[in-house]
Amino acid sequence: MRNKGYVTVFVTLLIAALLLIFAVVYKIVDISAARSRSSIALKTACSSVKAEWTNEYIFDHYHILLIDMSAGGSGEKRLGEEVKGSMEENLGEGYSVESAAISGRTGIMDDDCEAFKEQIREYALYGLTEYAADELLDKTEGRDKPVSDESIAAMDKETEGVPEDEHEITSQQAGKVVSESAKHIGAGRIEEIINAGRMLLAEDPRKEVRKIKKAGIANYILPEDAHLSDRCIRTEELPSYERSGVAGFSIDSDFDSYSKLKKDMNKGAGWTGELLTGGEALAYAHEMFNSLTEKRNDDTVLNLELEYIVAGKETDEENYKKVVNQIIAIRFACNFAYILTDAEKMVKLNAISLELTAAVPFMQPVVKYLLAGCWSYVEGVADAYCLVRGKKIPYIKSRETWKTSIDGISKLAEAAEKDNGNDNESGMDYNDYLMILMALNMDTAYLRMLDVMQINAAEQTPGFSMKEAAAAFGVDAEVDYKEGHFSIHSEDGY
Repeated sequence: MRNKGYVTVFVTLLIAALLLIFAVVYKIVDISAARSRSSIALKTACSSVKAEWTNEYIFDHYHILLIDMSAGGSGEKRLGEEVKGSMEENLGEGYSVESAAISGRTGIMDDDCEAFKEQIREYALYGLTEYAADELLDKTEGRDKPVSDESIAAMDKETEGVPEDEHEITSQQAGKVVSESAKHIGAGRIEEIINAGRMLLAEDPRKEVRKIKKAGIANYILPEDAHLSDRCIRTEELPSYERSGVAGFSIDSDFDSYSKLKKDMNKGAGWTGELLTGGEALAYAHEMFNSLTEKRNDDTVLNLELEYIVAGKETDEENYKKVVNQIIAIRFACNFAYILTDAEKMVKLNAISLELTAAVPFMQPVVKYLLAGCWSYVEGVADAYCLVRGKKIPYIKSRETWKTSIDGISKLAEAAEKDNGNDNESGMDYNDYLMILMALNMDTAYLRMLDVMQINAAEQTPGFSMKEAAAAFGVDAEVDYKEGHFSIHSEDGY
């Protein structure tokens, strides 16, 4: 009997131990399941908030996913409250969500717009834009510095010892220049030289260029059917504010200084590297934003959005003028590179310069190249005239594709409209040149793309700001369940 009692006690204790173990295991499993359920509820709540506060306008128009962390101006506290409410609804009875708060974000502008760049790279794979930069490199043969150092060295050799600025001869300082150059011209011809300089200014074909310049080249070539927005944006609250980027460049179209001519020859050079590394972004911008010649969206504040990305000015008119002057500067260099190789044109320039410098023959080499610059500029204006009308032109000209004469700026429209086969697939259009100009400062270009998105999105959602836009965010939550307390964290993004 005693042995049976021992067995009963032993079995009872064993069952009690097993029940205790089972209870502990059950509680552990229950708490673990509750923690997992809470984590799932938090992720679900984050996804719900993300869906609610994704800016639909930006996604629909630009294929960029971002979250308005300001919750329409209410602030991150509201997002936390929405996460908390969603969790309570999903968890049900037995759970108590003590708190939920935003605990960090990956802003669309953080780390030099890395999240924005990543989404552009992903879009390039699906949008098939990754080859656009390669096509542009093929069209230009990668020649972002058309006038070679060898060509400039040959010019310097020919003009060695000659005063570089014509105003040194034609201004009141003529006496000093003549004195220094007496071995060339003699010391007693000051008055003759001054008079010759005045005659040069009266008969010189460059005079007409200077006259048109005063009227404004950009306005001179603006198409009659161009529609520039009359809106003026405020830049103070935009992502690119205080990021000026590369200063705009243009050509000194007086063409009276050889030193200035050389500085102008390769303005805008150095874009091939960025075209290779940032080509996807350039192609993306080309596809997403309006320009003078291509309209992508109707409901925009500015009509010339790509021009804004290049120039960063407050109005379409200002951006158009700045862009056109820079395109002319690029075309000037390309045209100058060609004209140096055209023996027929150089013979003509040589003859004109000999006539203009009859009284000051030592100036002839400089004047010849200044006239070559003038002619290249006139051709560049004709090129821009075609480009803003949606036509294509070859990057480097040939005798067949050259349009103008040395004195042809007064007949610019007639020359530019001349049909010489330039509208072929190998030519470059207006937007190709905008891509080149954007490539000169890609860091600012990314921010200005965000500027344009913000400006347009704010028309639909007043107060929207890229500074409050994120590609991902984190949430910390505190949950009570029976005797358990959980501190959980979730990261959610695109």
